[in-house]
Amino acid sequence: MQFAIKDLKDNHSVRAELLRLNNENARETSLLTRERLDGMIASARVATAVEPGIAFLLGFEQSDNYDGSHFLWFRERLDRFLYIDRIVVSQSQRRLGLGRLLYEDLFERAQLLGHTNIACEVNVRPPNPTSDAFHAALGFTEIGTQRSTMAPRRCGISCAASERRECGPLSICRSIDPVADHLPRQTVFCPVQQ
Repeated sequence: MQFAIKDLKDNHSVRAELLRLNNENARETSLLTRERLDGMIASARVATAVEPGIAFLLGFEQSDNYDGSHFLWFRERLDRFLYIDRIVVSQSQRRLGLGRLLYEDLFERAQLLGHTNIACEVNVRPPNPTSDAFHAALGFTEIGTQRSTMAPRRCGISCAASERRECGPLSICRSIDPVADHLPRQTVFCPVQQ
């Protein structure tokens, strides 16, 4: 089966379906209103989808007008990066390579934009071992810990070059809920070599 990635900036017809898809997966992402989704798409450097509304990705450049707490965490630590705020694939369409397709498209776009750092986060609690394995296979590794009042997240950085090994060490960060006393309380950051 062939899938095509479409830009969302001028594509309003699929947004209601993407909002439904996002909110069905709010445990892994966060609930959005139509207005918030539209605003995020307008601000995002990369906003892509696989139609008909079966998967999407939103990515923000360090200078984009976005207030997500994990994005701001990376902004405090990195001069230049492309942050993946969310990637969502419909439950019925999983295991077909759509997530990898969206990421590979993002890596190509990042390279054209001159980015060598791709940043993201994944849940720590509830654990998401499928996402952990997926991101590890793409070259993401942990770079630190962020405490958050939101759902705990693990954050990561990869490299956007087509041959990612040329970019030096790859890294990931972890976001921890401050309510959980048994979890680490400090942020650990290991810079990515550029």
